[in-house]
Amino acid sequence: MKISTPFLLLGLASCRTIAVPDASGEETIAIPGTKIRIEMVYVSGGSLRPFWISRREVTWGEFDRFYEFPEEEKLDGVTRPSAGKNYLMLSGLPAEFLQATRPVTNLRHHSAMAYCEWLARRSGALFRLPTEPEWELACGKPPAPLGDQAWYQGNSEEQTHPTGGKKPNARGLYDMLGNAWEYCLESYALPGLEPVLRGGAWNSPAGELATSFRKTLPSDWSDVDPARPFSTWWFRGDHSQGFRVVRIPESADSRAREAYAAKIDITGLKGREQTAKSGTSTLFFSRVTGELRNGGDRPVEELGLKVYYLDPRGKPHYEDVGSPQTRRATFNTCWPVLVNSAHPGGHSRALAPGERRAFSVDVPLTFDGAENVQPDSYGVAVVFLKFGGD
Repeated sequence: MKISTPFLLLGLASCRTIAVPDASGEETIAIPGTKIRIEMVYVSGGSLRPFWISRREVTWGEFDRFYEFPEEEKLDGVTRPSAGKNYLMLSGLPAEFLQATRPVTNLRHHSAMAYCEWLARRSGALFRLPTEPEWELACGKPPAPLGDQAWYQGNSEEQTHPTGGKKPNARGLYDMLGNAWEYCLESYALPGLEPVLRGGAWNSPAGELATSFRKTLPSDWSDVDPARPFSTWWFRGDHSQGFRVVRIPESADSRAREAYAAKIDITGLKGREQTAKSGTSTLFFSRVTGELRNGGDRPVEELGLKVYYLDPRGKPHYEDVGSPQTRRATFNTCWPVLVNSAHPGGHSRALAPGERRAFSVDVPLTFDGAENVQPDSYGVAVVFLKFGGD
C-alpha cells in the first residue's frame, strides 16, 4: 500500500484576504482575481468557537466564476465540477433558476466543498461549509409569520428568488430558512457519504422550515440521474440544493499553516471497497482508514484532510478520466479534528502536540483502468488547519 507525502492546499502565497471589518461584527471579503465580494457576519455563543458566516446564500453568479474559471488559473488540487450544468435545462431546470442573483442549486456536496476550497486557495482565508451547530446558532428561531423571512411552498410561486429578497433574521442573515436547502460540512452519520441539508427550500412545506429540521438526500433525487453510477457533482431531477460559506478566524497566515501542515504525520492508509443502497441505485466507495500524529508543538483545533486515489506515477487521481463527460470525483474530505462538530467523539477536541488519532473517510470508488489509477493506493493532503487557542 502506497502513501503519498501530504501536501498543503491552504492558500496562495501571492493572495491576500481583503477584509473591511466594522464595529457591528460585519466584514466584506474580496476574493482576489474576481469580482466576488462576500458579506459576512460574526457569530458567537454557547460552547461553540466563534465563526463568520456569509450574509447570503452563494449565487449562480458567484459559483459560475469558479465553475468557468480559465485553465490557466486552475489551482493544483482544486477540482471543478464536470460540465453537467450544460444538461440541467434539458432535465427540466427552468431558465430563470439560473439567473446570476439567485441561489445556486442542483449541486451535490462535492461541488459545494470544491467551491469552498477554491475560495480558501484564492484568498488564503479558512473557508468551509458550516457545521450543523454553527448553522443552528446562526439561524436562530423561525420568524412569525414565516413568510417575512422565507421563500417556501406557500409563497415562492414554485421558484427560487434572488438572495436577500426577504427580511433578514436577527443576526442580519438572509434566507437562512427557505429559498434553497443549505449543505452542512459533515455527513449525516460518520464516515458516510450522505450529507446533511438544513433550512428548507422554495418547494418545502412550512414544517421543514424549522431550525432543528435536518435531512439527508432523498433517494428519488438520484434515481432520475441517467448515469450509473450517478454523478458526484450534480443533481438532474431536483432544483433545491444550495449552500452558504463559513470563515473560521485564525491569527496565523497561510504560510505558517503550510509550514505546520508538514508536521502532521499521516500513516497506515488502507481502504476496503464497500457498497450501500440509495433508492434504486447503489453507492460504490472505499472506506479508507489511517492515523495522524501532531508532530509539532502547537495544539490544532481544526484539521481537514483530502483523501484520494493515486495514479501509476504516484500522483493524485482526483477524478476518473475514462469518461470525460461525467468526470466522477474520486476523493473526499474528512475532519479528524473539529471542535464545532455536530457529532460526539474524540474528533471534537483539539489535537495536542504529539497526540495520535485514527480517522476514516468514504471515498467514491474509481472506475478507471490500471493505466490511469492504482485502485488500492491512496494519498492524503492537509486542506484545512486551524491552531488552537487563537
